[in-house]
Amino acid sequence: MDHPLTIDTEENGVYLKQLVPEDIVPYFDVIDSNREYLSRFSGKVVDRYPTLSSLEESFNETTDSTPDQVVRFGIWNKDMIVGSMELRPKQNEAEIGYWLGHNHTGNGYATVALRSLCDYAKQRFSVLNATVDEKNERSARVLERVGFQERSRVLGYLIFKMEGIQPVDSKA
Repeated sequence: MDHPLTIDTEENGVYLKQLVPEDIVPYFDVIDSNREYLSRFSGKVVDRYPTLSSLEESFNETTDSTPDQVVRFGIWNKDMIVGSMELRPKQNEAEIGYWLGHNHTGNGYATVALRSLCDYAKQRFSVLNATVDEKNERSARVLERVGFQERSRVLGYLIFKMEGIQPVDSKA
């Protein structure tokens, strides 16, 4: 990848940058130092990346940019990764997922990053989806602040949607 996709936010110094191999170690460090915290609501990230080599394998599998491929971003505050966001395309819809390291919650990073990612994604997709653990009230509030609406509750999860989007580019 020549130039990773970068999306600025309204907050000075906070931006999303598509993760590249050079980001593997700092990205893993945030996961590794937040395993207990991240496992509170979903163990997906910590289970998926128990070791640095498992994360490296994942990066090697996703280096080609194809229209239906997951785009993984670091949420950066200046030169430090504070969390992550993913955009997972599915035809004319996309699923958004995100997390922050424990020491970085409560600073508005998730809200500004999600708002900017949604602005980017709205150019390509007509529906955006997000799923959160029903006990994760803070994450649900972030989604609502950005314009998602709760649509259902399934097996302990809240399903959110942002619909009625008129994409500029119908090709993802």
